[in-house]
Amino acid sequence: MAKGKTPTEILEEYLPIIKAVKSNISLINDKENVDLPEYQNLYNFLFSSILLLKYPCKENEDMLEFSFDDEEYMAPTDIIKGIIQDNYDKINIQKEEILAEEPVAEKETEIPEEKSEDKAIEAKDLSQEIPKTSENEKKEEEVKQEETENKESEELFSDEDDFEFEDEKQEPKKEKVQKEEIIAESQVPVKEEPKKEVMQFVEDEEPNCKSKQHFVLNKHKVRIEDNDGFSFDFEILVYPLEYSDMRRSPVKILAVVTKNGKSRVHFSSKEAMSKSIIVDFDDYKFYIKGSWDDKNFETNVFPQDTSFKIVESAIEHISFGVVPKYFGKRIETGNGYMEFFPLNLENDVNTGCVPSVALCDIDGEESLIFPDNNGSIGIATEGRYVQFETFWTGKDYRVYDA
Repeated sequence: MAKGKTPTEILEEYLPIIKAVKSNISLINDKENVDLPEYQNLYNFLFSSILLLKYPCKENEDMLEFSFDDEEYMAPTDIIKGIIQDNYDKINIQKEEILAEEPVAEKETEIPEEKSEDKAIEAKDLSQEIPKTSENEKKEEEVKQEETENKESEELFSDEDDFEFEDEKQEPKKEKVQKEEIIAESQVPVKEEPKKEVMQFVEDEEPNCKSKQHFVLNKHKVRIEDNDGFSFDFEILVYPLEYSDMRRSPVKILAVVTKNGKSRVHFSSKEAMSKSIIVDFDDYKFYIKGSWDDKNFETNVFPQDTSFKIVESAIEHISFGVVPKYFGKRIETGNGYMEFFPLNLENDVNTGCVPSVALCDIDGEESLIFPDNNGSIGIATEGRYVQFETFWTGKDYRVYDA
């Protein structure tokens, strides 16, 4: 940590700027569905500056985060590494440790000793209330009292464990305490855990057709400017490949990056360490992340390094309030499956088809199959080679064996 500065002092210096950046991004997203990437870049650089001052942070999958004033601040680990570079190992990443709870010593319950007055004393007290009569009667009473005391003394100090005074039986004190504790515990109300809502996934009604209302994807339009002053426009489609009920937790995605009619496709493979992906297009590397907030699919697009910056950005959320079982049009085979994703949301005017990409998992091996010049996709499966054509008919996406 910087000499002479506490974490709070560091954050008091930087957080007003970060909060202003976040509020501007949120305001524009809510109002016009538009991102301002220059704010995102500034946010990441400020985030890196705070971590370089060794303010403690946590690493959650592929995101770094720190908290202040009951707010969490997060940034992608890969981007922060790209900014900090060789100094990444010097930042203060806290690891959560689970400490074993020490057993709490049970407090001994003190049992007040019961002061039992024996019958002799009671008899004596009663004798004092009898009005005085003659001396002979008084002597007779004293003799009877002495005999009673001797008799009860023998009963009191006998060797028998169970003893009684008249009709009242004395219970062992320990058992009495245990009974009281059990009653007290039974009176504590049991807190019921709220039932977690189970997500209902929708399925396609036809084997070769997927309704547009069963698609979930985000469409980004970005304009970049590199360090030489050149500007380029990109369109980026991001599909989820899985659902998670953990808010802001990264999920597997498939991204289509298009520039001047040419596309690059990348996806989160099951062997990859990170679910976020990096798509390289003409040496411009985009870091793309996807996550869920209930039924809302959220995506972020950042420059992977400092060779360019995003100067304009717009995002269109294509969703109809449902979560499908499969996010592309999946066709099962005897040794795996093929899942088709359209690269455009309308047919090509020349071919009448929509170019698509097929994510295949055949015999446990994942691969992407791209369309040929005619827009059809050739896939070898179950010992035969099959050509597939994909196209939109109204609001339906159809996949047919050509």
